Formats: sequence, structure tokens, C-alpha cells
Amino acid sequence: LTPGTYEIEYTATDGASPANTAVCTFTIIVEDDDAPYLVCQPDITVSADSDCAWPSTENLRDPSFVRDNCPDDVLEYEVVFADASTTTGTGVVPGGTIFQLGENTVTYTLTDDSGNEVSCSFTVTVADEEGPTLSCPVDIAESVDGGECDYTYAPTIAMGDASDNCSAFGDLTITYTV
Repeated sequence: LTPGTYEIEYTATDGASPANTAVCTFTIIVEDDDAPYLVCQPDITVSADSDCAWPSTENLRDPSFVRDNCPDDVLEYEVVFADASTTTGTGVVPGGTIFQLGENTVTYTLTDDSGNEVSCSFTVTVADEEGPTLSCPVDIAESVDGGECDYTYAPTIAMGDASDNCSAFGDLTITYTV
């Protein structure tokens, strides 16, 4: 019997003429109290692309194993992105989902028809592994400052001389040594 409530009726009849009968009824309640089984992928770290994010590929982050003893279970997902925004849906995280720079958490929840559920989570960490670009000024040949025995150098790097795919120019730390 599948999960549900069943009324059972027994009837006993003897061989007398006319036949004598006895009837009894009882109820069987079949409950699915087995939790589904769900195994997530391990945590991963991926390199950010030129837009400072990572678009997932189809099926790359699907659960490793999804099983329930009864049919008609529902798999749902929630992604909490690095900026705390979220997306949810039924099934697996779609290919092409854009994971942001930083730690993103994916949670899968499998629920069966009886309301039993299990969840698992993993992180997709998107790392900025691309260094900034820097254009140095041309070599400088200068005379010492007037009346001094040294030259005062005032370094300047303009916005167009340094950039990074994941940081604004004003967020770059630019130093120099002599």
C-alpha cells in the first residue's frame, strides 16, 4: 500500500443455510516518515572572469545524489550571493547563473509528498586572481634641484595608467620605492 488511509473490511461466512456472516472493519494508515536523501557537491573556488564574476555551466553544481523512497519529490534551490541578494527556484541551479566575487552559498532542499525534507549546502567562492595593470611613466633624466644636491620627485599615476578588473581606480593601493 502506498502512503494514505485505507478502510479494510473482513467478512467471514459459514456453510450454514442460510449463511451466517460476521463483518469487521479497521483502518490502516500508511505514513512515509523516511526522510529523502540528498548529497551536495563539495565547496569550490573559481577564478573571476573579466567581469569579476563566474557564470556557472550547465549541471556543474547539481547535487551529487537525490533519492526518496516514494515518488513525486520536489527539489528546490536557493542561492545567497556574496552581496546578500538571493535567487530561488525548483530543480537545479540553471547553467549561466552569475556567481559574484566572494562567497556565494547554494542550498538545495528535497521535499517528498509527505512533507519530509532534507537540505544540504555548499559554497562557490569566486576569487579575483587577475592582477591589476600598470603603465609606468617613461624614464626621467633631471638635474638636481637648484642650490640642492637632490631632485624632488613627486610620483603620479593617473587613472588611465592603472586599472583592475575587480577594483575601481580609487580602491587600488599604489606605492613606489626608490
